[in-house]
Amino acid sequence: MDEVILYESSQEIMCRKACEWVGIPYEEDQIKPLTTDLAAMFESAGAVGPTHWQGRHARNRVEKWLRTLVDHVRDGNVNPSNDSISHHFSWHRDLSDQLLDPETVAVEVINLLRPITAISIYINFIALALHHYPRESEKVINAHDNYAKWFVQEVRRLYPFFPFLMAEVKKSFTWKGYPFEAATFTLLDLYGTNHDSDIWENPGSFMPERFMNREENPYSFIPQGGDYLFGHRCASE
Repeated sequence: MDEVILYESSQEIMCRKACEWVGIPYEEDQIKPLTTDLAAMFESAGAVGPTHWQGRHARNRVEKWLRTLVDHVRDGNVNPSNDSISHHFSWHRDLSDQLLDPETVAVEVINLLRPITAISIYINFIALALHHYPRESEKVINAHDNYAKWFVQEVRRLYPFFPFLMAEVKKSFTWKGYPFEAATFTLLDLYGTNHDSDIWENPGSFMPERFMNREENPYSFIPQGGDYLFGHRCASE
């Protein structure tokens, strides 16, 4: 092998491990197309035009495959381990004692496979940080036990998952004297918030130690967007 494309290789590794953890049986020739489809889902987030359509088609393909898999599990043709997530999801019953419809199960499985595969982005950001700041490698290996966690947090701050998030205002409201009109598109500036000099000391510098005694704040550190306690699922999953 002359070269390794880290981003593509880490995507495939994380996809494979996600399937194994969830308990999704797969053939070896399914991994590459599945990886491509899962990656298209998070790479197309916020995109318009062909890139957005590619992400939608990818999601439809994976949902169709997983719906069929749920049917096979319930028919007894596929038998994942009884303690696997896929088994529990396939046989879960709602408050009316009805099995979840296959589409719901498929969506919930995707909500695990997609975020795990998306960690490949941060694997690449970690490699980028070690390339830009080579002295950090020795610190991560030899320093205080918590240093690795501080390092990862600083990677997330310096290289947020998306530069910004977009949403449409559903109902008019005023926040700190600023009016938000219904049907207005708004941007949440992830990169700007994580590099705001009013919040962060020397925001352009790579300083993992800044997280040594830092108190958690859901509004000043938003590498993936909103706080999971308020419904942002990606960060929690």
